[in-house]
Amino acid sequence: MKKVLIFIDFDDTLVVSAIHFWCNYAKFLQFFYDEFKNTKAENLGLTVPTIAELLKTVERFEAENLPELGFTPTRMACTFEQTFREWNISVDKRLKARFVSLSNTPYDRPLQILPGVEKGLETLSEFAELVVWTRGNTKIQKKRIKSVGLFKYFSTIYALHEKTRIELDKAIDEILGTEVVEIWMIGNSIEHDVMPAREAGINAILIAQSTDGFSWFRNFHIVSNFSEAVEIITGNQEQKTITQMFR
Repeated sequence: MKKVLIFIDFDDTLVVSAIHFWCNYAKFLQFFYDEFKNTKAENLGLTVPTIAELLKTVERFEAENLPELGFTPTRMACTFEQTFREWNISVDKRLKARFVSLSNTPYDRPLQILPGVEKGLETLSEFAELVVWTRGNTKIQKKRIKSVGLFKYFSTIYALHEKTRIELDKAIDEILGTEVVEIWMIGNSIEHDVMPAREAGINAILIAQSTDGFSWFRNFHIVSNFSEAVEIITGNQEQKTITQMFR
């Protein structure tokens, strides 16, 4: 067993991802209003939802479907159908097919590896065991990781509905047992990456585009890209915590 264990988030830590999903939700909203316009012409009593109301509906169903369906195209398609029905639009085979098509788009889209990631993974894999720590379906995430040629760097994939301290503890126990090693977490989310890591008592590095808005103090590192995270772990850069960055 190597002496260092590193958990690494996938989406928007190693590859560009979120923007594709947000663009897809925007396409859905446009599609919804186009269909609503046709429906309203036949049913004059229907109330047109505002964008805010429509987004809240989508977010509610996404949250409700998460425990059973996870972060999958099936979850998105189900949410889209429920949203239509919530606003009294009948759903037929044509609409269902469109929901499936929209839901698959962001998962099937070619992924772009972020700058410095592959070189960084190669460096880390020379002395550490690397583990993917991601939200999603294992089969889908494994396919996506393989599609960008990064699968070879990882020993294990943990694809979860929710990334929590409990799940992280389980993963550490499964990998290490009673062995004590240096453990790190690298991710772009405070809620899903950094906080579970700090609660589990392991080192954490947040990759963020900006430090604006971080007005509270946490014992973790914050960097602007993956290369800087690698430098911290390898000891080639002065390690700065959030408190030090605000001095």
